[in-house]
Amino acid sequence: VSKRKSYYKKHCPTLVEPVKVKVGDKFVTKNGVIQKSERFGYVIPFKQCLTQLLHLPEVWQYVQNPHVSQNEYMHDICDGQYLNEHPLFTEDRKALQIILNCDDMEIVNPLGSHVKKHKITMFYFTLANIPAQYRSKLQAIQLLAVCKAQDLKSQACEKRLLSDFIESVKELESVGMNI
Repeated sequence: VSKRKSYYKKHCPTLVEPVKVKVGDKFVTKNGVIQKSERFGYVIPFKQCLTQLLHLPEVWQYVQNPHVSQNEYMHDICDGQYLNEHPLFTEDRKALQIILNCDDMEIVNPLGSHVKKHKITMFYFTLANIPAQYRSKLQAIQLLAVCKAQDLKSQACEKRLLSDFIESVKELESVGMNI
């Protein structure tokens, strides 16, 4: 693992490493004794990831030259009523339009006598500034956070996991960001 990390650091200078975040506690019984077990998730720091994404010339080009529909038909989320009437996006068409997605995934090891399902929740973001035909491609979708699904049962755990994202968006909204 350490050799792989050193390789990534050497050959991938734009690598943004995940950060371990405590999302809560769970009480489990081990050998008849109730013990507190800490639960963790992993977060990719949003501002660092966004900075690396905006350093790509093609992404920066799309942010600087926002796409606008040439007719009255809705082709994209950017043609919708919400973005066209929102004060931030009507004032500045170059403002970052961030889309947050969440998806659950089950990981199963079919080999062995103890087959278990591990359901994890993953949060992704992408920029609506990128045209729709490129936005859904794997290269444009950025991983934001990963956690076991059972650990995110309460809103408090979800808030702890996404606190970096929420604080970063608030900062972008009020102060902005230097690229």
